[in-house]
Amino acid sequence: MKTRVVSGLLMLPLLVLIAIGGEVINLMCFLIALIGVREFYNAFKHKDVKPSMTIASVCVFLLFIVPGHIAAYTQRAGDSFAFIVMWVMLVMILSMLYMFNIKERKLEDGIVTAFGLIYVAFFAYHVVLLDTLSRQIFHSDLFSFHIAGHAYSIVGPYSIVWLVIFCAFGTDVFAYFTGYLFGKHKLCKTISPKKTVEGAVGGVIGATVLCSAYAYIFMREYIVYVVIMAVAGSIFSQLGDLSASIFKRKLEIKDYGDLIPGHGGVLDRFDSVLFAAPFMYYLAYILW
Repeated sequence: MKTRVVSGLLMLPLLVLIAIGGEVINLMCFLIALIGVREFYNAFKHKDVKPSMTIASVCVFLLFIVPGHIAAYTQRAGDSFAFIVMWVMLVMILSMLYMFNIKERKLEDGIVTAFGLIYVAFFAYHVVLLDTLSRQIFHSDLFSFHIAGHAYSIVGPYSIVWLVIFCAFGTDVFAYFTGYLFGKHKLCKTISPKKTVEGAVGGVIGATVLCSAYAYIFMREYIVYVVIMAVAGSIFSQLGDLSASIFKRKLEIKDYGDLIPGHGGVLDRFDSVLFAAPFMYYLAYILW
């Protein structure tokens, strides 16, 4: 427990990166995606599945670096969306071409290559999309400053990304303590024996309270939207955690890695974020 607490405190600087947003959060998500994909692929090694990290590295780089430059240089917002569609197509094509060496590659090698990129990299990219959407919605509230004649702005507390963090980690914390104190009915015994229905409900309530308190302070006029997103986001956070547990059970591993002492790897810590971020982005896109 002490190791988990210390490691959790060491991750607090990530909150500063969320507050800055922009290229900083893009770089953070790029690193999380790259490390996460590697962890996901490594989990399949002892099953004699060999996905291509080379293809993954190229595709992750393209996803996080190119779209912003396209929009900046062409001033056509649709180009970024078009690039994402082309990126998904590229992932599928490269993953299939990877199996052309039919004597050495199996069907599973190409499938896991593509699936890992969609599940980890593409889902993580929605955090960047949420940051961009926040800048569009709360443009007048951004903190602006000048350095050497150049204008800069940070999102500060006015970012929908905070809702994802509160949903993912708030759900985790409240579900743990609610389940520990009141848990009696198993939620998914064959997937995660320690999770309970009471814990799941407590996680949703806790995350909703956190998000509502945040909205009351910083975006009171949108508090109804935030409550809707919090409930849905908390549910999807738990689905993400359970989905990751299924992979680990099928692959017969305890953790995806050991990068974060007491927490496992990047995927072990951010599995709920990967599920919550896409759903909350599209929900925010519709609501706002």
